[in-house]
Amino acid sequence: MRIVSREDLEMRRMKWWMVVMGCAVASVAVALPVTYDEGDIQGFPSMTDLNGKLLGKGRISQQVDASGIRVRIVYDQLNGDRIEETAMLSTAGGDLAQRTWNWQRKSGGQVVERYSMNFDTGQGYALTTEGGKRKEQRAKLDVAKGRTFAGIGFVYALRNVYPSVSKGQRVELEGIAFTPKPRHAKVLVRSAGVETVRSGGRSLRVDHVVIHPEVPKLAKAFVDAPDSHLWFSSGRPPQFIRSEIKMQSLGVVRIDAGSPGGAPPAVGRKPPSR
Repeated sequence: MRIVSREDLEMRRMKWWMVVMGCAVASVAVALPVTYDEGDIQGFPSMTDLNGKLLGKGRISQQVDASGIRVRIVYDQLNGDRIEETAMLSTAGGDLAQRTWNWQRKSGGQVVERYSMNFDTGQGYALTTEGGKRKEQRAKLDVAKGRTFAGIGFVYALRNVYPSVSKGQRVELEGIAFTPKPRHAKVLVRSAGVETVRSGGRSLRVDHVVIHPEVPKLAKAFVDAPDSHLWFSSGRPPQFIRSEIKMQSLGVVRIDAGSPGGAPPAVGRKPPSR
């Protein structure tokens, strides 16, 4: 006789409720097809709190070659800290798959937080500092290649499911979160409609996309996994405009593709080399 945990029962109730309410959910079975080509990019995002107060200025570089997409973002914070995020995604065979993700924060020249995920091996790592003491945590996670993403990797995933989501379809993917222990969970991606936002000194009509982690009720008491909100232009390809996401110990922050001074979201774009 198979024993079913309370977490499994809670997940079954959630899926049953979605069916009863008539929600169309598409689960990406194996991999995520690449809908839009990527090119090399240099850009200057900004980080603020949810009230618009500037926290840091960033630089993003994206390089595309035969091995895939390499992206690096650095934020120089007004308090002197430096945040760096890197990711590697593969586009082999016309499918998108995240291979690595790394995020770290330096304060006073020392790394005080670091999180990483190797999607090829399933190894997750977290380093945190509290009261001057460093704590490391590792976990071996069962990730589904081509439909599991973390950090900036979700921007690329959402760009490629955007045609379905913008038409009202809900898409189920999987995500890696650090709480601070590395964890793995299903996420539901849906559209929250069309809105007007100001970014980079301009008013833009954008599509609001929500990433909702499906955390069982029993786990919510010790897992802080709020919804993530992202906004994309409705062009082809859709362009990332803004996000409101939890960024580790910083809490929920806002990332704008355009700088406060009105710079365009990205400059120096060129097609990928063949």
